[in-house]
Amino acid sequence: MIDEQQLNQLNIKRAPVRRMNTTSKWIIFCVLAVAAAFGVVVGWRTWYFYKLVKSGSQVRLAHTGNFTVSPRARGFASSSFEAAWIDRAAAPAFGSQENTSITIVQFADFECPFSRDTYGTIRELMTTHEKDVRFVFRHFPIAEVHPHALKASEAASCANDQGKFWAYYDKLFQNQSQLENADLKRYAKEAGLASSAFNACLDGGVHYKEVMQDYQDGVRAGVRGTPTFFVNGQKVEGVITLPEWEKLITYFKK
Repeated sequence: MIDEQQLNQLNIKRAPVRRMNTTSKWIIFCVLAVAAAFGVVVGWRTWYFYKLVKSGSQVRLAHTGNFTVSPRARGFASSSFEAAWIDRAAAPAFGSQENTSITIVQFADFECPFSRDTYGTIRELMTTHEKDVRFVFRHFPIAEVHPHALKASEAASCANDQGKFWAYYDKLFQNQSQLENADLKRYAKEAGLASSAFNACLDGGVHYKEVMQDYQDGVRAGVRGTPTFFVNGQKVEGVITLPEWEKLITYFKK
């Protein structure tokens, strides 16, 4: 083995040994700790959602800042329960009607920012689970907070008359900051709807009672705000991430 003196005689310099200073070690430790904590939280939330939903309990996320509460809906839930309050036969639906073990019913407000945050996730789930999950939409416009929500829901119902609900649903959430009547009519044209029939439907308030029936059904079923989901009849409130949804769906398939 060549010692240090021989290296000096041969005029060979040893490559410097780089040692990590204390600050670098601490930064790496913190990054790893945060990553580990995030994994634990995501895993715990998914398990917690599943256990509560499976047992019939409510999952409330009021403290996470991803839920709009309706002032009128507080304290009006019925002491009894009817499945029709959640899954009305005429409600817009997507996915298989047969061999479906999971039904996800969403109560949403087209002007609610948290309903919009959920929009992309739900559309992605529709793409990946079209054959094994049934998705149902129910209107829950919180008009006292979102002044354009009610008319937007009526417009979506008018689109549903022409078999274009989901295309119009996309338009509303993609353009949430522009929901005046003129905008609603423009989106109908862009979505390929017959403008004259759509405009007459919207101007005539054809679906006002239907939308308000959705709202009342939601209140009686215990909906306090948006977004609210019912997974096989069990309530889950607030924005849920795609990984959490995927794990819940996997659990319910078992």
